[in-house]
Amino acid sequence: ICCIDNLKNNNKEVSEYINNLKDEIKSFKDNYNTGNMILDIIINEKSDICSKKGIKFICDINFSKVDFIKPIDVSSIFANILDNAIEACDKIHDEDIEKYIRIKGTISKAYFVIKCENSKVNNIKFKKNKLLTDKMDKFAHGIGTQSIKSSLDKYDGELLFEDEKDKFILNLYIPLNQNTDSWVD
Repeated sequence: ICCIDNLKNNNKEVSEYINNLKDEIKSFKDNYNTGNMILDIIINEKSDICSKKGIKFICDINFSKVDFIKPIDVSSIFANILDNAIEACDKIHDEDIEKYIRIKGTISKAYFVIKCENSKVNNIKFKKNKLLTDKMDKFAHGIGTQSIKSSLDKYDGELLFEDEKDKFILNLYIPLNQNTDSWVD
């Protein structure tokens, strides 16, 4: 958006920039199609990162009936979930331990449910039901989970963690009975 804003007085460059973005988006559509263009871009980008890092990535998300969630919140929720899962897998140095991320999004009863499971070796710490970062710079980190929670709060969603010895599971529940049919006016 900033790029387009900076190019707004040069129609040729704006047109060229938009066409390049369209080409990128088309290339993403071939891999994952969740029913949401923003989510498709995020999922495809994170899948590519996982492939380069040797992380098995499994994704099954149907987001087509969840059009009330604003793009900024789609981005905040899914980018942070997957960034955290990728970071956890990056800490695995034992070649006998499989690095994997499984993310599923589906409608169950009156909720859109997102479940992300990833392998891990690090110990997870909680304080007052909040996940604590294990990074050295505590001030600048740990914001991802807060961002997810902040986005979920807008939709009366709930975030639950399951911490097991070798895997971490994050569950999100977003009620479907929102007051709006869509974020688009």
